[in-house]
Amino acid sequence: MNTLNNMNTVNKKLLIILTTLIVLGIGVVIASWVFWRRPISESPPQNQPSPPAVVSTASSSIPSQTNGTDSMKIYTNSEFGFEFQYPENWSFHENTFYSPFSKFNLVGTSPEENGLPDPITPSIVVNIVTPDFADGSSTSFKNLNASTSIVIVAGVKVTKYEYEFENLPRIAVASLPLDEYRVLLGASKEYEDILNQVIASFKFLK
Repeated sequence: MNTLNNMNTVNKKLLIILTTLIVLGIGVVIASWVFWRRPISESPPQNQPSPPAVVSTASSSIPSQTNGTDSMKIYTNSEFGFEFQYPENWSFHENTFYSPFSKFNLVGTSPEENGLPDPITPSIVVNIVTPDFADGSSTSFKNLNASTSIVIVAGVKVTKYEYEFENLPRIAVASLPLDEYRVLLGASKEYEDILNQVIASFKFLK
């Protein structure tokens, strides 16, 4: 009698296990059929680019488009709070030279320079300096018989100087107030068009 009861118990367990396996199997088949029979429009998107990573740095270069023509980049400096646009085939290099009067400097290199900045006669330079140095620079430009004009940078009227340094025609824009410092912009005359792009897009973030 006990043997018969044990056999019935075993048979019931086997029946439950078998039934469970059959139900699971049917569920898998139905789920597979539903997945593969979905309309194409519901299928997951393929080759979707991943969203760009957000990077927080003191400075960054972000691709941009201006006027739908030339491809541009944006240089952003969060430490001193300014940014400007420049052509993508140019590069800018931070603190390439030392001066006790320069708190921060940024030298731009043309495509012909292959990313090698010239700190002596830079193609383009953005220099954050002390006020006394900025005033002295303006005096020096005048002593070089520089011609002057007024330009507007970041909504501020500043003086543009055209002069020669070591027989090389150069341009300087002086000087934008930046807290306790001043911003000087400069360029070789041959890159005046690039300097004008920097001037036109230059703005303070603070």
